[in-house]
Amino acid sequence: MARALRYKCIGYGCMVLFFYILQSAADSPARVMGQMPSFMLLLTIAVSFRESEVFSAYFGLICGFLSDAVTGSTVGFRAVLYMFLGFFLAIALQTLFRPLFLSYVCVTLTVLTASVMLDYLFFILLDGSIAFTEALLRIMLPQILLSGVWSYIVYYVVYRYNLTLKRKGIIS
Repeated sequence: MARALRYKCIGYGCMVLFFYILQSAADSPARVMGQMPSFMLLLTIAVSFRESEVFSAYFGLICGFLSDAVTGSTVGFRAVLYMFLGFFLAIALQTLFRPLFLSYVCVTLTVLTASVMLDYLFFILLDGSIAFTEALLRIMLPQILLSGVWSYIVYYVVYRYNLTLKRKGIIS
């Protein structure tokens, strides 16, 4: 068990590092229409589809802190949000639905929409500098669509890593 946890932590740590650099780089190739996908959120969801609720909660906490560091917002807001998301999503996968790719797509789009709406409510609406329709067309929809496209790549990376660990007999 300790060997499997060590391999998971190292592999997921490398993934987090790669996607954190991709998300935080100023001239990242992932930036389209001035928007950047939420890689830390996508990683939290993808890992929640493969791991236990406790591991997913800790992973979401780490990804949330890194996401807060990238966006420059209040430290801890996304950390707590991603932690609870990882925990409850892993529980929902054990009780309500199976961890299929179609489930991942539906959950990801729902969570992305809710996350963008929360960002609008807490950061843009309180500032009052941009109307809802303008925020919807310039910020929200491009970010949801871009993150939705990148969600397949993130899911595939996590899926292939877990498949490699299973084939090598590290995890069962």
